[in-house]
Amino acid sequence: MTAQILARNLRLPTLFLLAGVALFAALSLYANWGAFMQWCLSVQITLHRYLVMYLLQLNNHQYAASLWLLTGAFIYGILHAIDPGHGKFIVTTWLSTHQESLTATRLVPFSAA
Repeated sequence: MTAQILARNLRLPTLFLLAGVALFAALSLYANWGAFMQWCLSVQITLHRYLVMYLLQLNNHQYAASLWLLTGAFIYGILHAIDPGHGKFIVTTWLSTHQESLTATRLVPFSAA
């Protein structure tokens, strides 16, 4: 019984703490957006060079590079999707071809960002 009371009493402070952390993270990202995008692009360039190197190793029958190639390609795809342009085009296309409510047209771009 006391565990239930304790859990009930901790819900609101935990919610405020999580909201505060999320707000801090959002404000930090907003304040440093240019540096974040620059970091994403530099990591993307570095990963691209590694992917080329691993592809050349596979071409020379060095199959140990295949796991690194798959991992690098996955991370490269995530960073490539963060770059400006792709998300806007996909969201605009989806919203223009589907009949959605006003709430959905606001939530979809926000969640895509």
